[in-house]
Amino acid sequence: MPYLFVSLLILVTYLLLMEMPPTTPSWPYKDKVQHIIVFLALTTSGGLAFQNRCVALCVMLAVYGAMMEVLQSVLTVTRIASVYDWLADVTGILIATVILRLLSKWSNQNSSIL
Repeated sequence: MPYLFVSLLILVTYLLLMEMPPTTPSWPYKDKVQHIIVFLALTTSGGLAFQNRCVALCVMLAVYGAMMEVLQSVLTVTRIASVYDWLADVTGILIATVILRLLSKWSNQNSSIL
């Protein structure tokens, strides 16, 4: 699982820092939903890879999301930093954390039955 997490992190970094042609979104919140899904996937894979470090992982991913927003402004011409994108990142992190906690509780309950 650590390899999956690191691979996703590299891929997301590339995608977040590549130049994007300006487009008019068909739905105004499409970008925010994409941010939520990406950070949900990163947090879930990281949480499964580093189960004992969930809080540190979440903090690191929130800082990473903020850093990516700043770097988009600095390193690209067609992208800008957005606090709302970062809030969508944090929302994805929080949703994944809840899912991981529920899975952990469910797993613990089922293992005690057996």
